Amino acid sequence: MISSAPAGKPLVASYQTKKLPAGLLGFDTEVTVRNPGGVAKNGWTVVLRMPDATAVENRSAGVVTVRQQGDVVTVTPVTALPAGGGVTFTVRFPALLALDQSIKSCTIDGQACTAG
Repeated sequence: MISSAPAGKPLVASYQTKKLPAGLLGFDTEVTVRNPGGVAKNGWTVVLRMPDATAVENRSAGVVTVRQQGDVVTVTPVTALPAGGGVTFTVRFPALLALDQSIKSCTIDGQACTAG
C-alpha cells in the first residue's frame, strides 16, 4: 500500500487597515497569514492591490519580501510557515494625498483574504 504525505489545508489570511497618526497621511495594512494544516508551508504568496502606484514600504523585512509593480504588491515569506502557526506583517502606503485609505484587494495563494 502506497501512502502519500497529507496535502494540508490551504492557508488563510486576514487584514486590517490602520491609519497613520495625525500629521501623517497614508495607512498601514497589517496582514496575518495562518496555517491551519498539519504540515509546514513555504512559497505562499499574498497579493495586495493598492489605491495607486505609490511606492510602498515593507515594515516587516525580517518576515517577508515585497515586490511592487504599479499598484500590485506581491508579498512572499522569508521562511516556512510552521504547521498550526501564523505570521503577521505590515506594508505601509505613505501617500501624501491619498483619498482611498485602504487597499483595494488582498489574496493568499489566489483566495480572498478576510477583512478584519
